[in-house]
Amino acid sequence: MTTNLSTLAFASPTICPRSTTFVTTTPSKCPPQRHNRVARRLRTPLAVFDFVRRAGQEQKKALEALREGKGIDYVRDKVKRDIDEVRKVNDGLKKSRERLARDLANIVQGGRIEELEEVLEELEEVLITSDLGVDTVDKILDDLRAESRAQRLEKREDIKNGLKKSLVRILEAKSNVGVALAKAESPPTIIMVIGANGMGKTTTIGKLAARLRQDGSSVLVAACDTFRAAAVDQLEEWVRRADVDIVVPKPEQKSPSGVLFGAVEKAFEGKYDYLIVDTSGRLHTNANLMGELQKMVRVVSKFKENGPDETLLVVDASIGRNAVAQADTWKKEVGVTALAVTKLDGTARAGFVVSCVDELDIPVKLIGVGESIDDLRDFDAELFVDGLVG
Repeated sequence: MTTNLSTLAFASPTICPRSTTFVTTTPSKCPPQRHNRVARRLRTPLAVFDFVRRAGQEQKKALEALREGKGIDYVRDKVKRDIDEVRKVNDGLKKSRERLARDLANIVQGGRIEELEEVLEELEEVLITSDLGVDTVDKILDDLRAESRAQRLEKREDIKNGLKKSLVRILEAKSNVGVALAKAESPPTIIMVIGANGMGKTTTIGKLAARLRQDGSSVLVAACDTFRAAAVDQLEEWVRRADVDIVVPKPEQKSPSGVLFGAVEKAFEGKYDYLIVDTSGRLHTNANLMGELQKMVRVVSKFKENGPDETLLVVDASIGRNAVAQADTWKKEVGVTALAVTKLDGTARAGFVVSCVDELDIPVKLIGVGESIDDLRDFDAELFVDGLVG
C-alpha cells in the first residue's frame, strides 16, 4: 500500500532517559571573539532553516518507515503524537479556560448585540479579572469595535470569535517566526536561563536539554548556581535523564562566573552545538545577585561579542500579573530575549501571558504543561488561544 508523504505532518519525538557523562574543566586560552551581529540579523532565516531541518528529519523517518513496509504504522503514530500535542496544551490550560468560559457565558449568550459598548464593558471586566492588563484589554476592545464596524460582530456569539482573533493577533505580532529558539551562526549556541526561585528553572533546563539532544544536537549544561548545593544535585539528575553533559563547580568554587568561564571554554573546545547555562534563582529586586548575573553576561561576551544568543526568563504562570513586573525588571537589568512559561497546568491565571508579550515585547517561546521530561512545548499562539478561550 502506498502512503502519500504530503499527508504526513511534522512532530517532535519523545526521549528515553539514559546515563550521562559529567564533565569538569579548568580555564585555558580563550577562543577568539565570535561576531554575532550577522547571526542576530539572520535569526529569523535561521529559525526557518531550523524548522525545515526538523521537517526533513521527520520526512526521513517517514521514508524509512515506507521502505520497511511500516508506512501505516508511522501515520498512525504521527496522528497520535499530533493529538497528544493538542491535548497536552488544552489540558494544561483547563483551569484558565474554565474560569474564562464561565465568565464569558453570560456575555456571549443571547441574540443580536443591541448596545455594543454595554457588552464591551462587561467583557472588559472579565478580561481584567483574567489577568490581562488594562492596556492589552483596551487593544482587544478596539479590535472588537473595528470588527463591529466591518459588520463581522452582529450577534453576541460573535464576541468569542472576535476575542480569539484579537488575542492571536496580539501574540503573533510580537512573536512572528521568532518563536523558535535562537540558533547561532557558528556553534555553540549559548542559552542563559534566568528566573526567581521556584519558577521551574531547573526542570525547564532539563526538558530543553532533552529536546535538543533528541533532535540530534550535542548539549552541555553549566551548573552555575553555586549558592545552593541542592541546585547542582537537582540539575545533575535532570541532565542524567536528558543524556547530556554537564560542568559542575569544583570543590569550594563559589563564583558562578568562574564556573561559566570554564563551561564556555569546554563548549568551544568540545564543539558542542548548545551550552545551556543555569543561574542561581533570585528575586528581580536583589541588586547584588542581579549584579552577579550581569557579570556572567560579560563573561559570555569575552567569547561572543553580543553575549548569550538567548536569555530565557522562566516565569511561573501561577503568579499571574506579577510575572509581568518581574519580566520588566529582568529585561531592563539583564536583557531578556524570550519567556518560558511553566506550570500552566496548575493555574487559572494564564491570561497574563498575552499582556506579558504585548506590554514588554518579549515573545513566549516555550510553555510547560506537565512534569514529564517531554512536557515542554513550543509556544503556538492559535493553539494557546484555543486552549485559553475554548
